[in-house]
Amino acid sequence: MIEIDHITLQALCHATESEDKVLEALHVLYPHFKKQEATGHFGNPIYIFEAHVSRKKELRDLLSLVEKELAPQLGKNIRRRVDRKGNLYIRVDKQELACKNLVVNDRGDVKIVIHIQSYPFRLEDAIQYAEDLFSH
Repeated sequence: MIEIDHITLQALCHATESEDKVLEALHVLYPHFKKQEATGHFGNPIYIFEAHVSRKKELRDLLSLVEKELAPQLGKNIRRRVDRKGNLYIRVDKQELACKNLVVNDRGDVKIVIHIQSYPFRLEDAIQYAEDLFSH
């Protein structure tokens, strides 16, 4: 059996960015984020917004949005995005997200991690599942 266990969303908000605007952009993906504060190299505040999505309905809704918007952009690029534990890593552009667009950007500031589980775990099964998920 292969399934999505949970999805983690994470974004950074630097001192030069509006915290409210970053949160508004993130709400395109999911409405509830936890905020942590960190300190940058030069003592500047950095806020880390993170969400852990594990409820079935919320997973379906988020996955539906991500599939619909990102499948054409990911194409045959899935295999290199899945790690040995079956986590699928996608980064999207924060500026585009602020305009309500999901655009894959390998240097993007918004990280989406889709945690794929299978019993028994086989990496090839997780990769195949991810490829099937985004093959629209």
